[in-house]
Amino acid sequence: MRISRAKKAELNLDMAPLIDVVFLLLIFYMLTSSFVRDEGIQLELPSASTAQAMDQDNFTVSVSGEGDVFVDSDKVTLSELSELVSSRFSAASKDKSVSVRASSKASVESLVGVMDAVRNGGVEAVSIETNPEAE
Repeated sequence: MRISRAKKAELNLDMAPLIDVVFLLLIFYMLTSSFVRDEGIQLELPSASTAQAMDQDNFTVSVSGEGDVFVDSDKVTLSELSELVSSRFSAASKDKSVSVRASSKASVESLVGVMDAVRNGGVEAVSIETNPEAE
């Protein structure tokens, strides 16, 4: 006597609809996203193991590897920097803080010149931006 077993239905997954949905999502993402290049001064900041987070609301000065000084992507001289700093902060202002973003290729001479110009503008609190060291 032979016992007949019920045949199991073979499971067959059709991947075509899933691939269609993935491609539609990819096309939607590509059409709706905006690819904007950040226009700014490209600096390679030095790294430091004792870096601390600072407020983003302060005045930032950038120094390139060639020693050029920039404020808001505008190239300025050291005397113009002193005038900009003094006009930015009033004499009674308590939160006088200037942040210097110097390239790791910038000379110490240009960095000291910027710090002197900022101090001549009436600001004593000067911080230097760095990247935290990888642990």
